[in-house]
Amino acid sequence: MLLTLIFVLLLIFFLYTLVRQLKGASNTSLPIPFVKNGCLPIIGHLIPFLKDKSKFIFECQRSYGSRFFIELFSQRMIFLLDPNDWSPVIRNPNLSLPVKDFGTKTFGISRGFLDDEPIMNEIHRYFKLYLQSTESLDFLTARFSKCVRDVMIQDRARIGSHVWHPYSLLELSHRMIFEASGRTLFGDMNPLLLEKEFLLFDKKFHYFAAFLPDFIYSLFLRREMNARSSMTTYFNAHPHSNNESELVHHRAKRILEAESRQPNDLGASHTSIFWASVGNTIPATFWSLFYILRDPHALQKINEEICTHLPPFSFSDPNDKSFEFWTSGNIAKCVYLESAINEVLRIKGTPMVSRKCYQDTQISLADGTIIPVRENDMISLFPEVVHSDPNYFPEPEIYKFDRFLGKTTDAIKGLLTFGSGKTICPGRHFAKNEIKICTALILQNIDYEFLETNMNINCVKNRIGFGIAPPDCDVPIRYRYKE
Repeated sequence: MLLTLIFVLLLIFFLYTLVRQLKGASNTSLPIPFVKNGCLPIIGHLIPFLKDKSKFIFECQRSYGSRFFIELFSQRMIFLLDPNDWSPVIRNPNLSLPVKDFGTKTFGISRGFLDDEPIMNEIHRYFKLYLQSTESLDFLTARFSKCVRDVMIQDRARIGSHVWHPYSLLELSHRMIFEASGRTLFGDMNPLLLEKEFLLFDKKFHYFAAFLPDFIYSLFLRREMNARSSMTTYFNAHPHSNNESELVHHRAKRILEAESRQPNDLGASHTSIFWASVGNTIPATFWSLFYILRDPHALQKINEEICTHLPPFSFSDPNDKSFEFWTSGNIAKCVYLESAINEVLRIKGTPMVSRKCYQDTQISLADGTIIPVRENDMISLFPEVVHSDPNYFPEPEIYKFDRFLGKTTDAIKGLLTFGSGKTICPGRHFAKNEIKICTALILQNIDYEFLETNMNINCVKNRIGFGIAPPDCDVPIRYRYKE
């Protein structure tokens, strides 16, 4: 048995070496270097890439410059780290976000349903209609404000008023956003029924989004697969709820009508929306509070504008309608809060903007270099490199809450926090409003104390590349509700 295994491994290694030699000519024909360090047979650079993307990419940049490529299994991944090279990638019609791979691998949506182009176009239209129009965004924003207030009322009744309660900052951020966001989008459902499954799935989310071979999920991620399946089953059994948002209502209705739909597609699609609504906003709120609460000048400026533009809620009057004034327009008047959160997204936002090649093409870079791109190649931009570059952001290691004061982030070169081009995150405006509202309501209604002041907090390394990575450890605090 052992000899057979050794023979099979040697055969695989021989075939891999042969394939590498045959591919060598095409690799060397690229006018950018191939990363040799850390490349293993069969899997390529998978281990260092998954372990710590940020460290790996920064090391590659130091060794090879702003242009290089790696291999993940049999797929080439070309990195372009200079923002001057990004535009040709974003505009090339043969390069696009691998939405179908992501939907199938990450959430279990059937490929046949994702291949139904008329349905996908209509669903994408709903995102624009119900997440980006002023009227719809104002409705969702005010509703989320009310839902956070309801969570605070329950929490205040649970711990008592004026009583210091030991907790942690990530737990507080999770508590304020998880239930409120779920109710805002899905209506009168209880998101807490899915909390255990969500946390289990979210902790290993990076493996699902890595598009690994199916057998890896079956062998090593069974608990997480079951957790995802439980969320899908719940949403399949509850396709609609009272007071659900227009977005969820119309998406569910259209999915149920689709002939290409498989039995689990509605539940899997709802699971993807549910994760998208909280998977990044919870850690983003944590980091916003972490930086703002420790900066007295930021606290003063932000509290002043919150008091001016956002009326306080009543915790005792059930008919209080103050949340109706928490509109996108009024929230946008809090310019220091806007700048402070944009600065958090610069420092802790670590998205990897990737495009898959669906037809052989070429891209012309800023200096005239032509890169031939083969079908199935991936082109990746990694904005964290630019976010940390003093040539673009002076003193990038320092949190400056007013760095973006009076600036439109879409026009700032090198700043990519929600993706780019036609595949930019359609829910980015609502997501930012969620972060602002939660931060503002906590500042407005809660006293806090840090129980430890000299903690060294970093991002969870293997979550880098998927938006806002959570902290690698929580921050102990105690809090109480104000008068």
